[in-house]
Amino acid sequence: MTPDQHESIVDQFDQRKGEKPGDGPTPANAETQEEWDLLEMAVDAIRLHAITDHVRNARMRFEQEQRDLEPVVPVGKLADMVDARRRSSPALAVVPAVRRRISPMLQIAAAFMVVVVSAGIIKVASTRPEGVFDQNYTEYQLSVTRGTDVSDELEKAYQRRNWAGVYSAFDATHTRTQKDYFLTAMARMEQKEYYEAISLLKTLILYNKTREPFFEDEAEYYLAMNYLATGQAAPAVELFDKIKADPRHTYHSVVEQMGRLDLGILRMK
Repeated sequence: MTPDQHESIVDQFDQRKGEKPGDGPTPANAETQEEWDLLEMAVDAIRLHAITDHVRNARMRFEQEQRDLEPVVPVGKLADMVDARRRSSPALAVVPAVRRRISPMLQIAAAFMVVVVSAGIIKVASTRPEGVFDQNYTEYQLSVTRGTDVSDELEKAYQRRNWAGVYSAFDATHTRTQKDYFLTAMARMEQKEYYEAISLLKTLILYNKTREPFFEDEAEYYLAMNYLATGQAAPAVELFDKIKADPRHTYHSVVEQMGRLDLGILRMK
C-alpha cells in the first residue's frame, strides 16, 4: 500500500468519525459496534504501517549516507566534512559518533536478550509435570501409627517394603481404615502404579469427610504428586496452591521449597 493510499483511507475514516455507532440518537447494535471496532483496528494498523515505513525509509537513507562515508578520507578533509555537516545540520552531524558509541552496547544487549529468551523458551519447553515429580518426590516413611484401628499385617508389610504383602493385606481387610488406604496408595506409588494410587487417595479424602480425618494432609500432598507423575499439571497445581495457602498444613514448608518457577510454568500449561 502506497503512502497516498494510507492517507486516503485514514482521511475517509476521520471524516466518518461522526457516524460512530452509539454517538447518534440510535443505539448501536452488537454487530454494528463490532464492525466499527474492526474498522478502528484496521485504521490503527494502517497508521502504524505508515509510521514504520517512514522510519524504515529514514533509516535506509541514513545507512546509505554512512556507507558513502566508508572510503578512507584524510583526517583534515574528514574534519572539514564534519564541520560542514555541523553547520548545515548540527543534530545530524553528531549522529555517526553517537551511533558508533552505542552500537557495541546494543550488540551486547541484543546478544544478552537472545540468551535470556532462548533460555526461557528452553525452560518452558522442558518443564514437564513428570520432571517436577522426579525432582521433588521422596518416599513416605511411616513412623507413627495413626488412627484408632491398626492393621498390623499391612503396616508390617509396608515397613518391610513388601508391596505385594501390602496389597494382600488390604484385599483381606473388610473394615478398612484411612491408614489402610494411605499405605496401600503409597505402595502403589513405589510400584509406579500412579493411577491406582490416585484412586485410593481420592477415596481416602472422601472417607475423611464422614468421620474424624486421618492422613488428610498426606493424602492431599501425595495426590498432587501422583497427578504430576501422570502429567496432570492443573489438578496438581491446584492442590499445591491449597497447601501453600495453609501454614498449618503438614506439607506447607515442603511445597514452599518447591521451585516457584516450575510451578508457575505448570500453572500456564
